[in-house]
Amino acid sequence: MWYEPEANVVIYPDVQPSLLQRCTGAFPIDGHSTCVPATLPNLQIARALGYQVIRPLTTYNWPRAPHIKNPFVAQTETANFLTLHPRAHVLSDMGTGKTLASLWAADALMSQEKFSALIVAPLSTLTTVWNDAVFQNFLSRRKLVILHGTEEQRLKALATPADFYCLNHDGVKVGASLDGKRVKLRAGGFADVLARRHDIRMAIVDEAGAFRDHRSLRSRVCRAVVANRDYYWAMTGTPMPNAPTDAYGLAWQLNGANGEYFTACRNRLMMQTGKWKWLPRQGSYEAGLRMLMPYIRYSIEDCQDLPELTMQDREVELSADQRKALKEIKREFLLEMEKGTVSAVNEAALRSKMLQICQGAVYDDKHAAHILDCKPRISALKELIENESAKTIVFCGFTSVVNRLNEALTDYTHEVITGATTPKERARIIQAFQNERDPHVLLAHPETISHGQTLTAAATTVWFGPIDKADVYIQANKRMHRPGQLRPCTVVNLAGSPVEREAYKRLGTNQSLQGLMLKLAEMGI
Repeated sequence: MWYEPEANVVIYPDVQPSLLQRCTGAFPIDGHSTCVPATLPNLQIARALGYQVIRPLTTYNWPRAPHIKNPFVAQTETANFLTLHPRAHVLSDMGTGKTLASLWAADALMSQEKFSALIVAPLSTLTTVWNDAVFQNFLSRRKLVILHGTEEQRLKALATPADFYCLNHDGVKVGASLDGKRVKLRAGGFADVLARRHDIRMAIVDEAGAFRDHRSLRSRVCRAVVANRDYYWAMTGTPMPNAPTDAYGLAWQLNGANGEYFTACRNRLMMQTGKWKWLPRQGSYEAGLRMLMPYIRYSIEDCQDLPELTMQDREVELSADQRKALKEIKREFLLEMEKGTVSAVNEAALRSKMLQICQGAVYDDKHAAHILDCKPRISALKELIENESAKTIVFCGFTSVVNRLNEALTDYTHEVITGATTPKERARIIQAFQNERDPHVLLAHPETISHGQTLTAAATTVWFGPIDKADVYIQANKRMHRPGQLRPCTVVNLAGSPVEREAYKRLGTNQSLQGLMLKLAEMGI
């Protein structure tokens, strides 16, 4: 195959009947070769037929924010791959630029033919990942609308003209149900309206592992309402975290698992060694990957042109308990302001209480912890751990919250380091984290390991909430990002309130948090 740029045609040796029959404008040349106009539909057809093609985005301008000098190789290759494959998986690691790559591919396709796209992603990423990516990189070129809240609010947002509609994983099933025998799907309300939006021809599913269980209502609605679009791109860095049969649910969304029933798939990939015990057969993981074709994958180690350290904010919901407690603290602070009795000491105390509330525990005057519901934040943390193939560090500045997370993360091998951990035990944990397969997660109070320690076995650090000390925050982030690290690193900040978001901004620039609440009050937040 060779490409003639002036005529914008691809020429294949010999006469190719399949190309002549299916590609618009294709014609034979002297009975010795086949000329195909290099339009995107023709390139998609040729690629589907197994022919080599050119990269379709050779003239694309890659719209991007000023801080992005050039797209990464992984991003340009992924975007080109997606434009050629209307239904495909992106199995690249976290931090390899999947979000922007998929948006570039979508934008390129939308520039040729007007349609809208649906983005299905974790709730914590709707605003701070997807909405920010569209706003910062496409400015007025593309508009994104978030579909969240009550069913009425979702319907109202869906009625707003936009290029991208973004909703959380569980949002796809709003209004849908199963009959009494859990056999027949009833897509009503929001799910039904979404299904009838034929102008939404594309679906991008981020962290697609949420739909691994093909039997769940969420997955069944996704298959009926989301995965039936002309373009369906599913992204996950961990397609088979538990067993090769994890691939079945993903393949079922993509192509109906090629008509194979789950039982047949399980018998093909696994062998039964006990009444309830199944073990993978030799080569079963490779077979699972074949079920997900076509796919593209870049590991973080493959991406030598990625930035060394990326900061990422994740938005999390606050529970009713947390919102109520924050409202009381804010009222208390405003009363102090009215009296003119706000000092650096009591401003700091109230700020600390707000940070405690956001992370699910409040200390009283006797330093006893009172636990608050923070399930949305814990769920967001679990999503991050599950979708990161490498080891993860989780930092939390309150010991009571560290202890609570220790109980919540039992699904993952993990170790805990707090001020109560002995030096000998601390050394054992760090040695195991660095050199052994387990633990997969290190959960720690940041002040206990923020200096001197090397934790390059991890490539992701998650902050369950901000702390009060910028120097500790900066130093703690350097535990994985130091000599010996072979992969680009990502720091993820979980936040659900204005005080947290402002705190992270200050921590990242080594500023004091003093006066933070006064600033927010002056801004009317």
